[in-house]
Amino acid sequence: MWLSRLPEKKGEELGFVCVPRYGTSRGSEVVEAFSRQHYVFVHAKPEVWSGARSAIRLAIGERAFWLTADVLQSLEGKTLEVVRADVGQGLQSGRFREFLVANAHDEKA
Repeated sequence: MWLSRLPEKKGEELGFVCVPRYGTSRGSEVVEAFSRQHYVFVHAKPEVWSGARSAIRLAIGERAFWLTADVLQSLEGKTLEVVRADVGQGLQSGRFREFLVANAHDEKA
């Protein structure tokens, strides 16, 4: 299962956040890019999730995650899917990464 591959970090818990795009650069050259909104997991102390971010804790499978209200709202009526995309740009083509995206129930990735 994809979620089971997420690392654990002592004293911190995973939370689910939405990001508009992904990219890495080497100097002024963009070497990887993914321009679609997607979701990532980040580590933070439980009190950060429950306090500053006002997140709620949910379980997916055997793992617990923190979700903020804005993320929950953005997922309403959607299905999460892992997509594998070639993020390599120019000569870097052929670099694949997996992204967690949300699709409307009748939409394909």
